Amino acid sequence: DSVKHDNATFARQPGSSMKPLLAYCSTFDILGWSTEHQVNDAKKDYWRSGTYLNNSDGKYNGRMSLAYALGVSKNTTAAAAMLDLIDAKGYNYWIDFCRKLGYDEEVAANFNEQYSIGGSDMFASPVQQANAYSIFANKGKRVDAHFVRNAIRRTDKKEFNTNPETVDVISEDAAFMMSYTSRSEERFSRNAET
Repeated sequence: DSVKHDNATFARQPGSSMKPLLAYCSTFDILGWSTEHQVNDAKKDYWRSGTYLNNSDGKYNGRMSLAYALGVSKNTTAAAAMLDLIDAKGYNYWIDFCRKLGYDEEVAANFNEQYSIGGSDMFASPVQQANAYSIFANKGKRVDAHFVRNAIRRTDKKEFNTNPETVDVISEDAAFMMSYTSRSEERFSRNAET
């Protein structure tokens, strides 16, 4: 008999899907950035580990907009943004932010800079990622996944409603700007390949 697990709830490293959630969406509220804010894709030891952080394309392209950096999935700009956010708010804020996004307590408690690119001890299931990403479609509120909104019993017409948990995570403005930036992402990544 083989071992079975539910892929929807099985935690794994989420990689670059963390960039919008940790590195970029809060820059609008906390740092006052816009989607066109200039970030620097630079060769640097961001984690103070003795090695340079690499990008998936192996290149460093200098100054670019936040929207473009997200679109081409630059690790360096995400790392720099996360470091700026930590400087502005401190580690405890980001530990709590990870909790608000719906990650496991152990994952949240072990927060570090490398989470911004989905590294280190950052593990999340596809359901947790979907819950966290719900902030962009729900005006900054996390809405946990749920299957049924309501049901009506045939025999007595009694209605049963679900009330999925919602948690305020970011501002409505930040959710809009991140959604706008993410829609631009495909265009930027397509253009970068040519």
